[in-house]
Amino acid sequence: MIEEAIKERVAGKYAQAETILREALAKSENEVIYKELGNIYLLGMENLEEAEKYYMKSLQINPSYINSIHNMGLVYLKRYEQSQDQTGKGDMQLLEKAHSYLQKSLAINSQFLLSRQEMAKYHFYKGEFDKAISEIQIAIAQDSRNARGYSIAGQIYLKGKNDLEKALRNFEDGYALNRQDTDLLLLLARTTKMLKDEVKADFYLKQYREIMRRKGYSDDDIEKIANATGSGFGN
Repeated sequence: MIEEAIKERVAGKYAQAETILREALAKSENEVIYKELGNIYLLGMENLEEAEKYYMKSLQINPSYINSIHNMGLVYLKRYEQSQDQTGKGDMQLLEKAHSYLQKSLAINSQFLLSRQEMAKYHFYKGEFDKAISEIQIAIAQDSRNARGYSIAGQIYLKGKNDLEKALRNFEDGYALNRQDTDLLLLLARTTKMLKDEVKADFYLKQYREIMRRKGYSDDDIEKIANATGSGFGN
């Protein structure tokens, strides 16, 4: 049942996924079901309060369950990002809370790729750009086929180190692995535009718009997203 619920969530069918998980929960409580309920609210609805509630229930059953520990780190990273002002400054207590969960996750398994990627973001937000690069390079070495790792690396070079050439190389490496990643397409468009390569910038924007239209976004929403900027990741 859990696998079926995950498929529904990934397809964006959050209500159906939640129904399946609650049916499973009625039969037997376990940490995985509560974690997946948390994922619906974190990854699907971005309801951090509900997500945290379910992750904590998961950890009450199994305090060492690495997936829920990691996801609690995500909850607090997102809270930190929501607290940021226009200069990029946010509530450092939230950031350090995220760090404590990510540290715990990596203490359980130093090869846990997702926590390593988020640890790179933590150091970026702290202004520790060299440490951020070191962390994301470890993550990329663990899985060189993970487009998200290259995206994070590129954003650290772009927004932290102001190194457009290294940023572009990482974005291109990520795009080669996932040509449907609209965040990467926007990052490529912005970086090539900053490098005065208008032809490539227009190409990446065109690809972005085509994918977003296929996903059902209106032209207005497509342009709003394209024109949005931020100091965090995925912008």
